[in-house]
Amino acid sequence: MTSSTPASLEEARARIDEINERVVELLAERTAVVDELCALKADTDHTVRDPEREAELLAHVRSVARDEGLSPDLAEALFETILAYSVERQRRQRTDDEAPDAEPCGVPTASHSQ
Repeated sequence: MTSSTPASLEEARARIDEINERVVELLAERTAVVDELCALKADTDHTVRDPEREAELLAHVRSVARDEGLSPDLAEALFETILAYSVERQRRQRTDDEAPDAEPCGVPTASHSQ
């Protein structure tokens, strides 16, 4: 998914800014799905962590990175950070669900401002 080469420094920076926005939008979308997953896990008594799934995800990310000419180590490091955030978010939501007057799993409370 490559597009034309920028003709100037300003064009290159503008493209980088657009890509950064798309990355953030995709992370926000991913976080919304994590919130839904949290509720599904709670409904089915699944634990927050699934080491087997996490290993599969990281292996897949490394493979896609390799196919795209990106450092697999970089991709894995980024996704390890994303996974850590997702696990912590789910744990906070589970804790909040156990508290009186808690919001449902997947709906961040005021203390979860992003």
